[in-house]
Amino acid sequence: MNQENTKRCPQCAEVIKAEAVKCRYCGSDCRSDKMTAEKPQPAAVKRKSPWKLGCVIVVGVFALLLILFMLGGGEPTIDCSSQDAFRESSGEVIEYIEEEAKELLEDAQQKEFKGIDTSAEKKRFEDLKRAINNLIILVGYGQGEQVQVLDGMTPEEVVQYFKKQEEEKYKGGLL
Repeated sequence: MNQENTKRCPQCAEVIKAEAVKCRYCGSDCRSDKMTAEKPQPAAVKRKSPWKLGCVIVVGVFALLLILFMLGGGEPTIDCSSQDAFRESSGEVIEYIEEEAKELLEDAQQKEFKGIDTSAEKKRFEDLKRAINNLIILVGYGQGEQVQVLDGMTPEEVVQYFKKQEEEKYKGGLL
């Protein structure tokens, strides 16, 4: 090749024909008007949208709160691992049941005022009262076989357990 008919590629520096539009080695554009006019520009730095970051933070906080609620929130349960744990957890369950009983009484009073039958609310209130009284008795008299049965129960399970016991007493003729 004649040196007058050649030039060097601006990208890879290989010798190519002077009339070449594209380098046969690297494929870059080799037109002379392009070579002088255009120099490779550094890539523009992309900025992240503040909305995306805000959304990620909000979703992260929501997920964290949901996990914390699932782990520690919600209904209390009976813990029979020790007498102190039983007393403390029974107190929490009793408070939970008392809150339900209070709300139930308020609803029943509103229904009675409107002339609506409240027999279902009265039965439920008696069930709640029975569960509270039986738990208080168990806390006062310490651990026993019946206490161990309650281990891990939620307030509703405690209410149902004592309701079932009461029904069995009536069937057996004890009351």
